[in-house]
Amino acid sequence: MHFYQPAGYPLLQGEGEDETFGIEDCRVSLIDKTYYLTFTSVSAHGVGVGLRTTKDWKCFEKHGIIIPPHNKDCAIFEERINDKFYALHRPSSVALGGNYIWLAESPDGIHWGKHKCIIKIRPKALG
Repeated sequence: MHFYQPAGYPLLQGEGEDETFGIEDCRVSLIDKTYYLTFTSVSAHGVGVGLRTTKDWKCFEKHGIIIPPHNKDCAIFEERINDKFYALHRPSSVALGGNYIWLAESPDGIHWGKHKCIIKIRPKALG
């Protein structure tokens, strides 16, 4: 595969105090002709989930941190369920229980709540 950056398209890079060390691991979902880009925002504040949206890949609306540190690996489902958005995400502090997978819901794809842990790691085998 050969990847290239077409002329006239902006770089997707860290901007602002919550992205001072950059952004990484972008995941894209297309919902109602809008692309939702979730990514890990990295700064001295920790790692959190950031969001930008676009319809044309040239103009982006920045929504800031949508799930605060320490959290990452967010993916928004591409279909609404009962008119709500849903996403999977992963709090990233092993010291506080483990790297489990959580489900969140949103009325608009920007404001997230009702977080629920849905998958935990297996307990270590004895012996």
